[in-house]
Amino acid sequence: INEGGSFDPAEEFLSKAKAFYGKGDLKNAKETLQTALKIQTKELDKDNPAIADTLDSIGIVLFDERNYIEALEKHNRALAIRLEKMGRHSDTAQTYMSIGSVFEEQYKDERAEEMYRKALDIKLEYLPIINNEIEVTDLYQYLASTWKRQGRLSEATKVQKLVLARLLQLHGEDHFDVVVSYNCIVGLLIEQNRLGDAIQMLDKTIEICNRLERQGDFNVGHLTITLNNKAKVRQIQGDFEAAFDAFTRILKIEIQLHGEVNSGVVIAYNGIAELFLEQNMLGDALHMLDKSIEICNRLQRQGNLDMD
Repeated sequence: INEGGSFDPAEEFLSKAKAFYGKGDLKNAKETLQTALKIQTKELDKDNPAIADTLDSIGIVLFDERNYIEALEKHNRALAIRLEKMGRHSDTAQTYMSIGSVFEEQYKDERAEEMYRKALDIKLEYLPIINNEIEVTDLYQYLASTWKRQGRLSEATKVQKLVLARLLQLHGEDHFDVVVSYNCIVGLLIEQNRLGDAIQMLDKTIEICNRLERQGDFNVGHLTITLNNKAKVRQIQGDFEAAFDAFTRILKIEIQLHGEVNSGVVIAYNGIAELFLEQNMLGDALHMLDKSIEICNRLQRQGNLDMD
């Protein structure tokens, strides 16, 4: 959720909305932001940048709710204010990024690329500002993701490697952004059937995750994503034992951290089931799938089921 820099008569509601959003309570976050917007519309000029901040924040919540049409409407209203009152400003670039994300989710890749390029063009003007370079690398990654979906895999890979090189300069190897970047490149290498290169990069990524864990600066999600990618590559190569080992490690991590009733366990069971199916081990596959269905039913009863 965006933060305005000047006095705002709706500050109390904006703070509450930020707290709701941080807890994942999208319903209350949206309602509180809408209340803040009503106060701002009454108390401030209609083109005050604070109103643009709130419109963008509502758009972000709507995006998370997958309500892309309304999210786009809010971001476009915010963009109109920013262009009128602020011009080529870092906040304007941020709104372009949000619009690009909406278009990307709608599979409007050319429009998404257009928005990302506009944001990048502005952000590059602000490189001397502290930490802005990290935002620029994010934009390059967004562009690469649109190119990937367009089938422009070679271009996307080159850009992701440039991002990786810059992240290594900024942070060194032992940083979670570097892990994310390696995994982005791995996904592209898999689609290009460059499996040997993918495995080499995955092994390096797992080493980084292990070092981060020892340093106490560890995000288990990055490790499970890496292991899942490794399982996919080994499965494609026909090395079912290595793929099974990777899925089994994911399963142990998920159960140890979150218990058996969570979506990560479902994904791991489904991965193992697919391995069994490829080996015509139908009884074992059914056993894994039955476990997945049982967990899904329990998650549904708890109201925590992702229908995907």
